[in-house]
Order: sequence, then structure tokens, then C-alpha cells
Amino acid sequence: MNREVLDFLEFHRDQYISGQDLANKLGVSRAAVWKEIENLRSQGYLIEAKPKKGYRLQGDFDRLSKGGIQKNLCSELKDKEIFIYQTIDSTNMEMKRKLQKGEVHSFDSILSEEQTQGRGRRGKIIE
Repeated sequence: MNREVLDFLEFHRDQYISGQDLANKLGVSRAAVWKEIENLRSQGYLIEAKPKKGYRLQGDFDRLSKGGIQKNLCSELKDKEIFIYQTIDSTNMEMKRKLQKGEVHSFDSILSEEQTQGRGRRGKIIE
């Protein structure tokens, strides 16, 4: 749920989102939303809270977020899946695994903050 709260706040960065609206969207309680907000704050995210308005993500941060990416995509790509990982062996290898399981479709994306076995073009190892 941590990622969903962050994605929703990022997508609606210029707006206040009520805790109840977040809870309804995610199918959880307002207390669960508050707990996730506090968890995100402990990770360094600046989240403003105003009574009767809700939560709003502030500041810039250098982390991948589905909401931050989706809000900048053209309308034809907004419904495509974006898989984001903190650390992964290789985004290409993960795409192959997901393709074999039928878990991805055209224009779906896999992104990661870090790759431990990433390869560049023509199989060159990236260090």
C-alpha cells in the first residue's frame, strides 16, 4: 500500500487529497492511510497535512514513482502498467520472466532504482 499512497499523491501533487478519499480509493481505513503517510515521512518524503483539506506531497525527490511518470504520459499510454522496484537483478531479465508468465502487455514498463546484474546494449555488463 505504501507505493499506492505515494503514486496517488504524486499523480495529484498540486492538490490536497483527503484521508477519506485515499482510504476509499485503496479500500482501507483512514487510520491505515495515516500510518502509510507517517511511513513515507520517515523515508524522507515531505507530506503536508491540513485539517479539512487533506494531504499533499511537497518538494522534489529523486525516486521513481508510478504517479509521477503516469501524469506525464500521453493519454494512450496512461493505462499501461509500470512496475517499479527499489533493487532488482535486471529489468530486462524481469521483463523476460513476466513475459513468460503472461504478466505484461505491449508498452508496459519495468523500472528500478538499482540493478545488481544490469546489462547495457549488446549484453555489456553495467557497473
